[in-house]
Amino acid sequence: MLRQPTESLPQRVLVTLMADYKDTIQHSVPASVLTAVLLDFDITPEAARTALSRLGKKGILERTKSGRSAAYSLSDDALKMVDEDMTRIFTFGEQNSWDGHWTLVAFSIAERDRAKRYVLRTQLRALGFAPLYDGVWGCAHATVDQAQAALADAGVDDALVIRGDIAGDVSSIMSQFKQSWQLDEVATKYQDFILSVTPLVERARSGRVAPAEALVARTRVMDAWRVFPRIDPDLPELLLPAEWPRAQARTCFMEAWTLLRDAAELRLKVLVEDTGR
Repeated sequence: MLRQPTESLPQRVLVTLMADYKDTIQHSVPASVLTAVLLDFDITPEAARTALSRLGKKGILERTKSGRSAAYSLSDDALKMVDEDMTRIFTFGEQNSWDGHWTLVAFSIAERDRAKRYVLRTQLRALGFAPLYDGVWGCAHATVDQAQAALADAGVDDALVIRGDIAGDVSSIMSQFKQSWQLDEVATKYQDFILSVTPLVERARSGRVAPAEALVARTRVMDAWRVFPRIDPDLPELLLPAEWPRAQARTCFMEAWTLLRDAAELRLKVLVEDTGR
């Protein structure tokens, strides 16, 4: 399941930087280095220290101390979470073939267990499911194993998981997806993303993005793109409206991410070396 580690921008930037540049910065990074890096993002030292403290309390960062100096590293649980989520982020929107089958989950949860219902619905939605009828959710791409794992995580035993064809017209199903996932709004967000990132890609192609800008821009592009796997059920293209903008948005993301890598890493190395002196 794709998780959002925090709604706080300073915290998201820290997690993204420490996950994406593991080969550039040390496993355990001095707080002074992280604070200096965040200045490039217009994040004040006070806000940076607050973010580090809160990520530590959440178990996302581990803090070590040597004398008066503190350093931070991603916890083992956070590393696992980041690896899983990064895989989802980078594979999202790939044009994989679809076998025409749907995964359906039918479940019954008593009112006294409504907390389980909330957890299960959250888990299913993160996999791309939408409610088709009361207690029946469907998804085109999710596997039976993923659905069963969601049921297990929610502690729901009274359920049935099926993978197969759906007979007849699926227009009613698509209507449910459109309503549940607000696909018109998703399309608008894709268009906004494309309009925002395209000029950056064009400048990066010609080498006109300086290292300091590259580090910030690359992280912000990731921060914007990582939203889409949570708001788009990743339906097969043949079920989507014509000219659905996901593929173009993914191309923009991947190109920006790749083109800006070297300059961003250079900027980060300079910040780490200057702060470490």
